[in-house]
Amino acid sequence: MKRLLIGIAGLAALVFVAVAIASSPPTFVRTWGTYGTGNGQFYGPYGIAVDTTGDVYVVDSFNSRVEEFTGSGGYLRQWGSAGSGDGQFSNPDGVAVNASGDVYVTDEGNTRVEEFTATGGFIRKWGSVGTGPGQFAGAPHGISLDSSGNVYVADPTRDQIDEYTGTGTYVREFGSPGTGTGQLNAPFGVSVDSSGDVYVADSANDRIQEFTNAGAYVRQWGSHGNGSGQFYLPLDVKVDPAGNVYVVDTGNNRVEEFTSTGIYVTQWGSTGSGNGQFDGPGRIAFDAVGDIYVTDQPNDRVEQFAYPGTLTATNKLVPSYDPGRFNLLVDGTVYAANVGNNGTTGGVSLLPGSHTVSETAATGTTLATYATTVSCSNGQSAIGASLAVQVVGNAAVTCTFTNTRRIFRP
Repeated sequence: MKRLLIGIAGLAALVFVAVAIASSPPTFVRTWGTYGTGNGQFYGPYGIAVDTTGDVYVVDSFNSRVEEFTGSGGYLRQWGSAGSGDGQFSNPDGVAVNASGDVYVTDEGNTRVEEFTATGGFIRKWGSVGTGPGQFAGAPHGISLDSSGNVYVADPTRDQIDEYTGTGTYVREFGSPGTGTGQLNAPFGVSVDSSGDVYVADSANDRIQEFTNAGAYVRQWGSHGNGSGQFYLPLDVKVDPAGNVYVVDTGNNRVEEFTSTGIYVTQWGSTGSGNGQFDGPGRIAFDAVGDIYVTDQPNDRVEQFAYPGTLTATNKLVPSYDPGRFNLLVDGTVYAANVGNNGTTGGVSLLPGSHTVSETAATGTTLATYATTVSCSNGQSAIGASLAVQVVGNAAVTCTFTNTRRIFRP
């Protein structure tokens, strides 16, 4: 069903008019996965989520399982099999992970949601076929959690979003069939921002709609097309920790980025199987440092992207007139050689993750002559001349090495 949806023509939608903000797209980092049934292989990867430790969970839809990887694509484990029993799946779709590491999966063919431990232990399930509260008329698809652990599920057959507690108790639903304000037409994706607002990929209306957590309409943007800020069957929407909104524009084989109010920022992707290309992308997720993961379903792979951050190393001498000279390094590469007080590397562009900042003594200087500490603007610090620093995408961190000359008495 998901593959066939790419051919559905989107309907014209109301347009949220905004001024675009120019920005460069993120950098391609890596890809992983091939077609197959073995460990780390995929047959139609679709839903994707990242836990608080950075592990990545991928719904391998047509293999009826969930696979877990490290943030760099290293295979860890899998669970699930075809069927309707507890812990089994029939064409599973979306996945979300709560703060405790519990994993929620929308089990499309079985018309339910299943909850698991981080290692795949079955916890509970809820949902059945129907139109009553807590039921799904067809197949539940996108899933997202708010900061309180409440679960939001996109029900495209009923053109609505259902909200549940983290244990599956029905809370409310909102949306109705149509093209008007607050109405939905086959919504496949849902996401909740840090303030509780709910963003919906109103897929067949080719737009994004924003609601309060109680379902009150806030705003919308998008229309059918392939221009900047337009969509052709957007199947997923996700809000990152900074409030940026990313839309998987499936029919146009791209991802588009917007501000939280719908102002277009940038886009990336084109049709194909090369690095950074897509053939019907499915869903998107983020980790805590800014890595972006996209499931490229017909290409049977996951693609990882990132916005670089910057790391600056600076030298400080105590007293400031001390003649000592130092080399400042990032990941073992010298970016500033033979510098004195206030010497600096300038901003070094780096992909998100852990990077080592260090210093060595230049010719004529002995490091043991100094008491050395390093402190960074992100709160990290250490005694000594080296520190592993966490760099976050689209953010800057400055680390200062303070070299205080020791006083040696006879």
